[in-house]
Amino acid sequence: METHKGWLVVLDVSEWSVTFDFTTYGVKTGNQLVVQSIPAGLHRLGLGLRMTPSPAVWFNLAPGQIVGFRLNESVYQYEELSDTTLAEYKRLISSGAEIENFKNYMRLHDLGNEDRWVAWQKVTKHLKIESIPVKINENEAIEPPTNLSLEEHKNWLIKQPTRFEQILFNTHRGNPDLFLAEFEYVFIQKQYYHDHSQSLKRWEFIIQALYNAGERGIKKVPELFVSAVEVLMVQFAATPISNLNPDYVAMPGIGQRVPLDVVTGADYLVEDMMDSGIKTVVEKGREFEAYLKESGIIS
Repeated sequence: METHKGWLVVLDVSEWSVTFDFTTYGVKTGNQLVVQSIPAGLHRLGLGLRMTPSPAVWFNLAPGQIVGFRLNESVYQYEELSDTTLAEYKRLISSGAEIENFKNYMRLHDLGNEDRWVAWQKVTKHLKIESIPVKINENEAIEPPTNLSLEEHKNWLIKQPTRFEQILFNTHRGNPDLFLAEFEYVFIQKQYYHDHSQSLKRWEFIIQALYNAGERGIKKVPELFVSAVEVLMVQFAATPISNLNPDYVAMPGIGQRVPLDVVTGADYLVEDMMDSGIKTVVEKGREFEAYLKESGIIS
């Protein structure tokens, strides 16, 4: 047993599709799924229904730890294994015994060249178990006063914070970690819950806020942009390329249509990062530009 890695045991998921981080497992007749060599850190266990409500549990895994859950279909929730059952699996795993694993397929999400574990750690870096579920905030609107002349309206707009500044300073009280945690969480929600239109809209809103922050925004919190772009590249890698075009329309539910443009303006962010004069930001801007071109998102 690898002492620096962990194990996950899931019972009573016969014939279910189980999601664990960026991997989906199909569990055939039988009732157990055993996943080994899991890096320590924050993880998410769910079902592959992609509709809300759907059972999901977040947990921290320590090096060498074995955690276990069972699916209680009567209440449609994951529950922790009893101490007795978990102790038996710990004994089997520690002894090196062969454990039959009733899965009939394992589907890895297409992450390009990213390792699935490293990718998961990147897109959840700022999430904390005690803060989940993260609040998904409403999109902040800027409403000018009525009856302004054109000149007054222009002057009023100049004095307003950008969309990025609103999210960071008004919603998240100037805390970059809270900003990035919401950015990461809405992506996970929209990724695993197909009908979660609020997450779709908020994800697009935050991305467009980053694109249009300008050099002023970048220079206020340069490391936030380095981290956000690192996260965004993995988010894009985990998103079907067909969804990464300006005309994409998501359909999260019957009769629902959500226009989703997360690519228009990416070149603005690249340019502003390059012009910032901050070494770490410039380097990440170049990396982002190379990724966008290699992926065909920009020419």
